[in-house]
Amino acid sequence: MPRLHSLTSSRRRSRVSRPTVRRGAKSRRGGPRRRRLRLEPLEPRHLLAVNLQITDALLVDGWDNPISAPVVGEQVFIRATWQTTDLTAADKYIVRFSVDGVDLDSTEQVGEPGQRIAKAGKQSGWFAAPGAHSVNVMVDSKNTISEENETDNSLTFSFTPVEPTTLPSKFVWPLNGTSDAYVVNYVDVDPRAGQAADFRGGPFQYDGHAGVDSIVPGFRRMDEGVPVFAVAAGTVTYVTDGYFDRNCCGSSDQGNQVTLDHGNGWYTRNVHLARGTIPVRVGDHVSAGQLIGFVGSSGNSSGMHLHQAIRHNGAFVETNFDPDEGSVVPDRLV
Repeated sequence: MPRLHSLTSSRRRSRVSRPTVRRGAKSRRGGPRRRRLRLEPLEPRHLLAVNLQITDALLVDGWDNPISAPVVGEQVFIRATWQTTDLTAADKYIVRFSVDGVDLDSTEQVGEPGQRIAKAGKQSGWFAAPGAHSVNVMVDSKNTISEENETDNSLTFSFTPVEPTTLPSKFVWPLNGTSDAYVVNYVDVDPRAGQAADFRGGPFQYDGHAGVDSIVPGFRRMDEGVPVFAVAAGTVTYVTDGYFDRNCCGSSDQGNQVTLDHGNGWYTRNVHLARGTIPVRVGDHVSAGQLIGFVGSSGNSSGMHLHQAIRHNGAFVETNFDPDEGSVVPDRLV
């Protein structure tokens, strides 16, 4: 009995002093001990799909109304829409508008978080010379954002300008009958900053100029009186008078001027007129060739001349592209 008691106690001591089995140790059956895995639920997540997609691009007039084509010589406006997905405020990109390979870039666009965020933008400045033109709009044109799909970033279409069927009559030169007056500047039809061209690609313009400048030779000739005529029938919508009219270095005042509404969205603005020579008032109806003032040098002017700007539905028009719109008046050096 003492032996048996001694054996039992020994087994108990052995069971107490046995070390804990660690990872990789074998169980009493000889195989590795399996650990029970504990699973924890994850927060719901979606896979990011960063993307920019052009959704539409179309022509609009100067009042932002969709059009199928501008008239010949009209300023071209392009409106585009696109959408962004899963961008952040750190994402910056440019939208490029192009007509016949002449590019205009938007200001830098900033990304927003969210799915299919709708965006829109517009550019203008090209002029619709006769013939077909190709338009392309591309989002992220400088490829600054890594996208899931790079094939939906651009859209291309074409247009051909049309004849001005709503023009009330062919415009006449506002200085008709003045033999010593001549044109020195036409509309700048190149939209790029720092680059300029007249309607023939020539030098008779300056960057950003949006009208036709016709000058007379000297203040003595101006004092003799050089009449300015309405280029077509219309209604007077704006008149200013009373400003100094012998500026030679420009001025911050608006100068003496007359604006005429010729109907169907056509307007002419006649600027730098001589003080006290405007015989019409707002609301007056004038006929083609009627006197509306005399050449001066008021407002932002460096010499005696008439600046005339023509608009159609809010867009500037260079009528010299199309003889059916207005008389092509030779400049001094032609």
